[in-house]
Amino acid sequence: MYDPNFSDYVHATEPTPIPVVSMVRHRDGTAIIGGEVFDVVLFQYQFHGNQGDAQLATEEWVFVGSDDTAFTVTRESAGRIYRLLGSVLAN
Repeated sequence: MYDPNFSDYVHATEPTPIPVVSMVRHRDGTAIIGGEVFDVVLFQYQFHGNQGDAQLATEEWVFVGSDDTAFTVTRESAGRIYRLLGSVLAN
C-alpha cells in the first residue's frame, strides 16, 4: 500500500489553491455570473518507480481542479494553455 500522501511514488509541487468565480449555466440557457466561488488547485507531478505504464513515469503532469471538476494534462499541453490564455488576456 502506498503512503497516503503519495510521496513514495510521486514527485509533486506543493498544491496551490487559486480562488475563482465561475459562471453557472442552466439547462434553459440562462446563466448566473458569480454563481459559485471556489478554490481551484494547481500542481505539477511526475510518477517515479515502476507504475506499470512507462509513459506515465516519463511524463510530467499538471493537475488543475476542484472537488467537483478536474483535469490533468501533460506539461507540454499546460504550456500551450498558458501561452494561449496569456494571448487572450492581453487583448
